[in-house]
Amino acid sequence: MCWAATEKGFAKGIKIGHPCNYASGYGCQFLVVIPEKSLVIAHTVAHVDIGISHQQMGQLLLLIIAAVSQR
Repeated sequence: MCWAATEKGFAKGIKIGHPCNYASGYGCQFLVVIPEKSLVIAHTVAHVDIGISHQQMGQLLLLIIAAVSQR
């Protein structure tokens, strides 16, 4: 399934500051596209029973966006 998120929120309480499109799959695997930053991020897990939450993925996206912004 695919969703669109606005800059107002990716997950509850997580605002990444940019609109994005994302897919969330079995075991909390993610594919996130942030066009404004020319980013495509794929997050996979080795064991689907220990995936990450949407909030954790949002926090990871914030770190990635900050790193890209420093370039």
